[in-house]
Amino acid sequence: MKLSELPIYWDLLRLPLPVVVKRIRKRMTGGKGVKTSFQRPPDLKWAIHAPDFLEGKLNPKKWEHLLNHYTNDELNLLGSDWVSLKNSFSPKGFLGKAYGNFPRPEIGVDTIDWNRDQRSGFQYSVNGNSNEELNKAFTTEGVDVKFCWEFARMHHLPQLALGYHHFPDRGEEILQTVKRHLKSFNEQCLPGKGIHWTSPMEVAVRLSNILVGFDLLKNELSDLKDEVMEMAYCHFKYVSSHLEHKDGFGTNHYLSNLMSLVVAGYFLNSAEVLAKSRWAWSEMEKELQKQFFSDGFNFEYSTYYHRLSTEIALVALKYAKKQGLEINQETLKIVGQALLSIEVLMKPNKELPKFGDIDSGRILDLNPEGELLDNDF
Repeated sequence: MKLSELPIYWDLLRLPLPVVVKRIRKRMTGGKGVKTSFQRPPDLKWAIHAPDFLEGKLNPKKWEHLLNHYTNDELNLLGSDWVSLKNSFSPKGFLGKAYGNFPRPEIGVDTIDWNRDQRSGFQYSVNGNSNEELNKAFTTEGVDVKFCWEFARMHHLPQLALGYHHFPDRGEEILQTVKRHLKSFNEQCLPGKGIHWTSPMEVAVRLSNILVGFDLLKNELSDLKDEVMEMAYCHFKYVSSHLEHKDGFGTNHYLSNLMSLVVAGYFLNSAEVLAKSRWAWSEMEKELQKQFFSDGFNFEYSTYYHRLSTEIALVALKYAKKQGLEINQETLKIVGQALLSIEVLMKPNKELPKFGDIDSGRILDLNPEGELLDNDF
């Protein structure tokens, strides 16, 4: 054990008593409360910035394929193959379990259903009680909440924005797709309600993708700016009040929380957001020293969580720099070592070996990698 690694072990040593006390308190008070609305500050503005992420050319064949699916409300979720998100589509089921009644009557037939497991077909309540919906996910056989959460991370939103700028002939349908997705999410997933307001990390990843994606289209979708600003601010407030610090012991979840607050500080211009962004960057720098060993590898001992945490650090670093926040040289060294560790681990075909826990492992998936096989991914 090295001196630089002491903060991690110190956190482990001090965990049990605070955790026990907090968990007992939560059980006695019926769990954590979820705020359902936030008062928007009067000085909140969408900061004006030059377009970003537009350099370089995109592979036309690959991006035609992606845009065809996205504009038809179809996504490939965690290896599910392309599936329709529309209410009228009936999922095939999983491991002999098939749920749901399609189309569900409370939303339009051709509307995206944000509240279902796209694999098993299990339907969560639209704008239901968040704690109750999460309990359904954990107690229903054949249901995995990550399939519902994955497309609500909005990874496809920045991709659609890039598609708009690189393929102008698809412009109008892309704008209509973005508008349709944001509006339907707002209607079916009110702040603090339903399955998409149960995990602060999911809210944080979604916030980052909404801010980056919409910023590329803010001039073309100016009529949506106030609605998206309100949406982003509610996400910001939720993450701020539900930080996943785990009683002093943070993981990639806590890193993602902090990252989204730093990103928000760049796009949402208000005294409250900017102050929280500065705090989040300071906290991020401390946390990186805890979560990465001196050899550059992440303490969670998972190759894909290492990549995820490194990307989180890079995104936060980018937006801290763009805000002019002070960046510690030790932070640059940690991120550099983390990138070097990925290079060491990477196979000749540029893939990482799968070791330890894994999820989709991305924050801003701006240019998805893959091969077209039989006209599909």
